[in-house]
Amino acid sequence: MDRWTFVDNGKPLEVRTPRTLSTNSEVIHHWILAGHGLGMKALWNVEGDLATARLVELLAPYRGSEINLYVIYRTRTRT
Repeated sequence: MDRWTFVDNGKPLEVRTPRTLSTNSEVIHHWILAGHGLGMKALWNVEGDLATARLVELLAPYRGSEINLYVIYRTRTRT
């Protein structure tokens, strides 16, 4: 968690972060909105804040590394 990985012209670029204060996405989001620093978030998670200018994209030329996201859920629940 002490590195952010970007892709620049098809090549990976690692940037060391000075420290990680939280791994909780919601906490990081609130800190960013409060002006406490930078954060790397999924675009779908901040689209509303970008559209209303509550947040601005600083590293637009770079893409974050892609990750796979898996969701496990129950198909039926008892009521």
